[in-house]
Amino acid sequence: MDNKPVLILLPGALGAQSMANDLSSELQEDFELVRLDYPGHGSEVYNGALSIEIISQKMAEKIRMYRYPFVFGYSMGGYVAIYTQLTRMANFRGIITYGTKFDWNPEVAKRESSRLDPAKIQEKVPQYAKHLSDSHESWQKLCQQTGQLMLELGKKPLLNQEHEDYISTPLLILRGSDDNMVTEAESIWASRISSEGKFESCDGWEHPLEKLDKRELADKIRNFTSSILN
Repeated sequence: MDNKPVLILLPGALGAQSMANDLSSELQEDFELVRLDYPGHGSEVYNGALSIEIISQKMAEKIRMYRYPFVFGYSMGGYVAIYTQLTRMANFRGIITYGTKFDWNPEVAKRESSRLDPAKIQEKVPQYAKHLSDSHESWQKLCQQTGQLMLELGKKPLLNQEHEDYISTPLLILRGSDDNMVTEAESIWASRISSEGKFESCDGWEHPLEKLDKRELADKIRNFTSSILN
């Protein structure tokens, strides 16, 4: 089938394209999938400071060849997707996010960035440290870069109340009812960034992508994209 719609898959912070293997296998029959690594993630090497702006710019450069794609963003990937559309660096046919944190302030940023201390991860969660080591060229440096990204985002959130009804791109904000990182209130607010935005609560779902039933998530992505295509 040559005319499959294009679906960009954007991972979360510290995520790599390889982490979406299960989801990709559920979607590959229906979409032309494009899986990306951010600067400094996976095999990508990046020595500068990371920011949502830089990640969005680099991502937009990689997808210019695709006309009017859909995008699914997990966690930070959802923030990147919406910011990219908002700044017109790309033109998406529709955006789906899951588990995206939208309410950033200095207190939240300090809390979240403190979880990315490489030494603490190595000491307290050695299995996760190995996972990061297997997934990224320099995971310790990436943790530091991502922590700084969060602190800067806490000082100056890129999505705020001024952006309600800012875009008309169809937008679906998904949040798991058992997500301990993301609140329902901030997710509902984020859906208002688009005049065509919707919020959906997913009963019993947690924040980590690896804990989700990928078939159920894939169904939600298919249903949303089908409603736009048909």
